[in-house]
Amino acid sequence: MTKRDDNREKNQLKQAFDGLNPTGEQLNRIWQKIETGEVTGMIRYIRPVKYAVAAAAAVVIISLSGIGINAATDGKVSETISDIWSRISGHEQEIVNEAVKIPVNGIEVYAPEILYIDDYMLIFGTQRGVIVYDRRQSAVIGTIDTQSIGCNYFDGDRMQTCVAVSEDGIAVFNAERERPFGSYYLFDLIPGTDGMLKLVDTGDSGEKLDEYYKLWDWHQMQRMDTFDYFIEKEQVAELVFQDEKDGPKKMYSRFAASWINSAGEYYTSFLVIRDNEYELFSFHERLRKIEILPLNLEIIAGTEQAEATIPGEPSQDTSQTAENQSLPEFVYTGDDPAVKAICAYMKQEQGDHYLSPEGSVWIPHFIVLKQIEEGDELLVFGNFWTMYYVRIGNMLENCSGGECPACFHLKKTADGYTVIGYDQAEDGSGYTESIRRFTEGYQGVYEAFMNLNNEQWEAARKEYVRMYVENHHLPIEFVKDYGWDPVNLY
Repeated sequence: MTKRDDNREKNQLKQAFDGLNPTGEQLNRIWQKIETGEVTGMIRYIRPVKYAVAAAAAVVIISLSGIGINAATDGKVSETISDIWSRISGHEQEIVNEAVKIPVNGIEVYAPEILYIDDYMLIFGTQRGVIVYDRRQSAVIGTIDTQSIGCNYFDGDRMQTCVAVSEDGIAVFNAERERPFGSYYLFDLIPGTDGMLKLVDTGDSGEKLDEYYKLWDWHQMQRMDTFDYFIEKEQVAELVFQDEKDGPKKMYSRFAASWINSAGEYYTSFLVIRDNEYELFSFHERLRKIEILPLNLEIIAGTEQAEATIPGEPSQDTSQTAENQSLPEFVYTGDDPAVKAICAYMKQEQGDHYLSPEGSVWIPHFIVLKQIEEGDELLVFGNFWTMYYVRIGNMLENCSGGECPACFHLKKTADGYTVIGYDQAEDGSGYTESIRRFTEGYQGVYEAFMNLNNEQWEAARKEYVRMYVENHHLPIEFVKDYGWDPVNLY
């Protein structure tokens, strides 16, 4: 690019951002990247993406185990896609349902974040997948099952699933600490003759990953903390949280996205969930007012059938998939009769002490430190965790629970043991001293409590969750805590 072209792009960029947040933090980042040449030629991405919409458009997701289509098939891309389609089942409605369930589950703090927005299209993501919303037709035109391609890091610690949108399509990939890795998956924005948005490219090219990451980072620079941004934040908050005392919890996107419509008007937008309904709040920068657009999270008729039916293959009925059914109860199937008795006791006596959403499942995570026979009793020392989980696709996410450092007193019965009482650690300042009291006289037990660590906790969690998953033959691969990366069970 010539110096003249570079200056022209800088001037375009300056004009595009002159009407936005005057704090300067984002502009400084942008100008820095321009000076270092990182965003040369990227100015086109601030314009709305142009795309066509078919009556029954849908996004099709393809899982390729982390290798590129061309590499896997000696360049026979179409044949590979055809082969993989025969193994795809439709998950569009499940992904939309998870978005609707966010306020009910009680795990998420914020409404989903906008990943991309222009005059025609709105894209946002949840733990289950990405939703593509057509603003002209007021309906969902498709979803991306990001879990199927291992891109499930929408609320993590070190890991981040990135969604970058350009004229080329929707690119989905992962990054760790600002470095993209693994494979990218590119979906076409223009539906084919069958009305589907197709996977058009995938691979692990470092050059392409870097290109998509820069594009994603470019859009990240156009977002800001929602309520810190608005000068009129009191008026905005009043619109979002009006009548909150009389209704369900209100949720809003933590970050708002800045964008420019086709008429050159500047907007800052974020999502709001009120009364379990989604709304798009868009702040008109020139007029200094909020425009509210209710979202109809219904999939355009025919989308599910289009994805579920593969040419030459029988249609698949997805109405009774495991994701649509209630979670079965946890049953201990290990070989320790004392632990089995404690499981049954805690489920009955302590399980209801924790708030948990409907449809969640109770799963214990026991760290047994020592068992001691004393007279006709069996003393079982350990930290007996009670946890509740909800299912989100191939993942169980923790929604409530707590620990119970204790000594359980058990008595032998004809078919095992029964709990006759227990000594439990106190909360707060009495925690350590109470453990010292009920472990007194039992060598090394107090020290074992004091040396408990995260590795023991993670091992116990994997053991009990795997027991649950395998007992019920569930396609669960990950377990997750809010704000942390999903943990692979295997």
